Amino acid sequence: MAAYLAFWAAALVIARRELDRRWPVRPPTGEDADPGLVVLRERFARGDIDESQYRAMVGVLTEAPGSTP
Repeated sequence: MAAYLAFWAAALVIARRELDRRWPVRPPTGEDADPGLVVLRERFARGDIDESQYRAMVGVLTEAPGSTP
């Protein structure tokens, strides 16, 4: 009986690891939640924009809606 339970416990652990590896489930958090910030970060990393432009654009994208600049 113990060997039977140990077998199924190991099988479930292996199945769970395989499923997590093939189809990871990660909810968007932080800057990953906003696709605009992701694109902006990529442009900065490629060197398309400099640091001052990056910081200005991040400020625009993260300010509260309806607030006046």
